[in-house]
Amino acid sequence: MKINILIALCLLACGCKKTLEPSNALKSPSSAGVAVNAVDFSKFKVVVRLHPSEDYFPMEPVDFIKKSRFRHERSGSDEGYNKNSNKFVRNNSHNSEYYDIPVNVINGYGLESSGRNRRPKDDHKGDYNVFLEPDDNLQGDHDPNTRVSSFLYTPDNVKLQYWLFYGYNYSNVSGLSFSHQGDWESVTLNILNDTIEGAWLSAHGDDKYYDKNALEISIADGVQTLSVYSAKGTHALYNHPGKYHILNSDDASAGGYEWLITGKVSSLESQSWKDYAGAWGEVGQQAATTGPLGPWFKKIN
Repeated sequence: MKINILIALCLLACGCKKTLEPSNALKSPSSAGVAVNAVDFSKFKVVVRLHPSEDYFPMEPVDFIKKSRFRHERSGSDEGYNKNSNKFVRNNSHNSEYYDIPVNVINGYGLESSGRNRRPKDDHKGDYNVFLEPDDNLQGDHDPNTRVSSFLYTPDNVKLQYWLFYGYNYSNVSGLSFSHQGDWESVTLNILNDTIEGAWLSAHGDDKYYDKNALEISIADGVQTLSVYSAKGTHALYNHPGKYHILNSDDASAGGYEWLITGKVSSLESQSWKDYAGAWGEVGQQAATTGPLGPWFKKIN
């Protein structure tokens, strides 16, 4: 019985199944069949309010890569990529030639020909699995405004998906750790004629939709500003401050750093690392504690 409870806690706490699948179920409830105009991005802003006691801040993915070794998971002993010899070597060396591997090398490890990814512990992993592993649990940039990008993907003029990256996800539920290196979260706006009609907020592998009446949206000088709240450690996103998730393990509070994610935006599609299909973080004991897949494989359609 205790084992079953632990398994249930793991699945509920981390959304283990859903974190491995693309967020393809996002449908705009108020705009189906409605003609829409091109989005005027000057009409809205999105602010992610971090917890006042947050320890793990957003960071640029390329900085995570620079501070990581690039590893190939193998039974018995993993291999490290040596940028001087341009090959994987079976060792656990921390010499400088095993760090800051060129992004084009890492990006070359995309989906296998079978369509399976390369993330260890993943239900959809293939035969050659790789991961990025920094030595420490990276705390990110404590002043991300103007310095850290969000990564925008939009398949139409209705849904705008902003991806956010953190170096570490701290998660503890009733004494059980579900922490992992690397953390991708997203805010997806439902836009109709330059008006925020609602938003999907990522939390533990799920994307919950909130109608505009359930969101904190202020308007000044014709600009709408959406504020969302990031839970301490897990960075799960919520529409209001409060305690959420299993056993109230997510604490989303006001008063912390306000990250304007629409202040520095880059196109997800143009990123030099977007095709990398391995894990953004070390290999854990289970999928939930292993670094996640990147956003290109979880983006909306």
